[in-house]
Amino acid sequence: MILTLGKCAVEALTGSKEGITRLRGKWTLYNNIPMMPSFHPSFLLRNSIQKKFSWHDFLSIQQKLSTLGFGTNAMIDLIAAKLTNNNNLQGQNKQITFAIIKTI
Repeated sequence: MILTLGKCAVEALTGSKEGITRLRGKWTLYNNIPMMPSFHPSFLLRNSIQKKFSWHDFLSIQQKLSTLGFGTNAMIDLIAAKLTNNNNLQGQNKQITFAIIKTI
């Protein structure tokens, strides 16, 4: 299971140019792996009213893990990778944040 945090993470994995507000909270597949887009933590620090939506995203992840029989036996590895995206970013570095949720 993959949790992408922010538009840049979704775009890096899928190439989607759609905004994170439209993508977040909707399950999709990336290479046959369930993926949940959500807001980036820095966005939530600036826009605290949006935290409730991210909370619902995390509840959806918890529910999917329970449905798959993993419950609380899942470990989350947060991975922050600094990637350079040349698609209309004029050489700017973008922070790409996502989580891979492994079952143990």
